Amino acid sequence: MSGAGPEAGKRDGAAVGGTRQAVPKVTLVWGSDATLTARRIRELAHRYAGAAGDSIEEFDADQAEDSEGVHTESILSALFTPPMFSPVRVMMLRSADAAPKTLLERLQEALGRLGDETVLLVEWRGTPPKGLSEAFAAHGEVVGVDAPSRQRDKAEWVAAQFSTKGVRLDAEALRMVVEHVGEEMGRVPALAETLAGVAAGRRKLSAEDVSPYLVGAGARPIWDITDAIDSGDRARAVELVSRALAAGDHPLRLLAALASHYMLLLAVEGAEETPQELARDLRVHPFRVEKATKLARRLGHERIREAIQLLHEADLDLKGRRELPAEWVMEVLVARLAHRCSVR
Repeated sequence: MSGAGPEAGKRDGAAVGGTRQAVPKVTLVWGSDATLTARRIRELAHRYAGAAGDSIEEFDADQAEDSEGVHTESILSALFTPPMFSPVRVMMLRSADAAPKTLLERLQEALGRLGDETVLLVEWRGTPPKGLSEAFAAHGEVVGVDAPSRQRDKAEWVAAQFSTKGVRLDAEALRMVVEHVGEEMGRVPALAETLAGVAAGRRKLSAEDVSPYLVGAGARPIWDITDAIDSGDRARAVELVSRALAAGDHPLRLLAALASHYMLLLAVEGAEETPQELARDLRVHPFRVEKATKLARRLGHERIREAIQLLHEADLDLKGRRELPAEWVMEVLVARLAHRCSVR
């Protein structure tokens, strides 16, 4: 990344439409919700790397430090080592709030000395120290991602999250989403992505549109159902999904959860990364990745593809392609999915 940008603390950055934009050379992303900070730092990393082909590297600041401070040295060394296969390295430093004091002090001192080949993104969970915030503000920018606490402000914030995905909620739908997420505002961006995907080109969603994707109090834990399917127990899978529907869970909510389960299988199938690396990239628990990897190996690509096709057919039927009872569609679906898992 050559040349200084037109603004202080910025440099030529991500390519957009063939033109490289000025981006902050250092950014501190902070907030009390780990889901929101993790999502924002990854979004910024991919935006800054962009179409220019810049590399993205990730480090965890909270890894155990040995007596000689090797972890601190490796992070600082990476900051000043030119990338090998791209003009710029976009470097993410996660969990800086748990970093050794020595690393933070030396990192703060290094901010003004970074070369044009490095863009640094730092994640801080909680409220960062004043001195650190001021240092980042002087050399780049500070981004807070906490959702507001006042109910009226929450509604505006939720509406803005949906707006970034090209979707609007009517007044009743917005109220339902705000009440549903409660204090767990970190769930909103993922919910917005899901509903944007099912909006089918519509610009505004109603309460009827969003309600299937808001889990009710009587919802059956989806892992009970997926465990029965994965073990090939058709009778148990059918029984559990019947109970979930009888308890008031919506068939489209169950279908979306099953689709997420199989998309994870597709993501880990044949992946070369370690379970820990996949868990980090996919933002799921390593246990889920390890479990999904074993199942994906047992099923193979063809059966995973068949399962995803079954999910697609069930989605069409639930949305009116054929006049079939939703309970029947879901029971047949889980029975067929479990059958494919029972074949060794």
